[in-house]
Amino acid sequence: MSYINFEDLISPFKLSDFIDNFYSQKYLHIKRKNPDFYAKMYSLLKFDKTLNNNIHTPKYLKLAKCDESIDFRKYSNFDKYNNEHIISIDDIFEKFKEGYSIVLDGLSRIERNILNFEKDIMENIPFIDFISSNVYLTPENNQAFPLHYDTQEVFIIQIYGSKIWELYPGIEKLYPVDYSYDSLLVDLEHNTPQKITLNQGDLLYLPRGYAHKVYSEKNSLHITVSIYPFTNRDIAREILESIIKSEPFFTKTLTSNVNIIQDKLIEEVKKYTVKSSILNIREKNKGNKYSSRDLYLNSLLELDIQNSDQYYFMRKQVVMEPLDNSTEFRHNNKVIVLEGDYSFLNNLEIFRLNDLYHYLKKDLAEEFIYYMITEGFFVNVV
Repeated sequence: MSYINFEDLISPFKLSDFIDNFYSQKYLHIKRKNPDFYAKMYSLLKFDKTLNNNIHTPKYLKLAKCDESIDFRKYSNFDKYNNEHIISIDDIFEKFKEGYSIVLDGLSRIERNILNFEKDIMENIPFIDFISSNVYLTPENNQAFPLHYDTQEVFIIQIYGSKIWELYPGIEKLYPVDYSYDSLLVDLEHNTPQKITLNQGDLLYLPRGYAHKVYSEKNSLHITVSIYPFTNRDIAREILESIIKSEPFFTKTLTSNVNIIQDKLIEEVKKYTVKSSILNIREKNKGNKYSSRDLYLNSLLELDIQNSDQYYFMRKQVVMEPLDNSTEFRHNNKVIVLEGDYSFLNNLEIFRLNDLYHYLKKDLAEEFIYYMITEGFFVNVV
């Protein structure tokens, strides 16, 4: 499957140029004058299919409007069978007409080419802790969020339409690691911002802490890829915590000879490396969203769906039920509905990709296997 990689994204700049001159330093706006640049990555049509061909919960699909909040129960229905709220696509589009932006988090859960793209970023930019891709559909003449800054590096990929970005420099020099504080933003409102129009096919990169306000004059669809980097503070904290826990010297009673503390600390710090500290942090984080994210990325990308010798089977606990022009799959507390008739799976105890070509088009068969594995309904035979 074709997808845009990271070097495509930042072209015509080279990777070394971007890392040395822009990354975590200053913003970058790439004007492409090519509205189809991201066509093989994502599109408005794909977004429509993403919304309508999947079941969504408030965890991943939500609404946003500047200075307003809305209870997700106003655009969802409670599913007693699964004991959770399910988003009503009709309701969120009604809210879209009222000026609300539609926000879909975790796009790589659904789109394999976005997953590949995230993996490519992690292989090209050093010391990334976490990465995510979210999609924003904003109606014309509206604004989703007030003036704010992010605590992650962000790449804004304009898929459709255009948006006006007002940039307020200053806070990024503080390298913030905590969420937006009004005390830092209050004075910026009085400054004259730099305005950028992001058109379809353009890219905007913002270092963390770069305050901004965004609004649309036309309907707009963009992807925000957020990179959460390890910071110097993360490494310093890990090294100091490790030293304090492992070296009995630091539990001794304080004496008048305080200079020895500094000497001992310098001696111990030299025993640690950035790489070992990152490994220690990841080991401690096992089971949380960061480590599980790494396992998720690696397990999916190691899966070669196009391998003709790879076998799959549907979990025995999966219940499949035909509906009008669609098929419902249930497994534990998860339910998905796919357009079309998939009853042929009843005759396939174990199968390969080629076996599905008798029932599905080639591209659809590949996407179907990938999606069912990511959702936990299929298992690949190792």
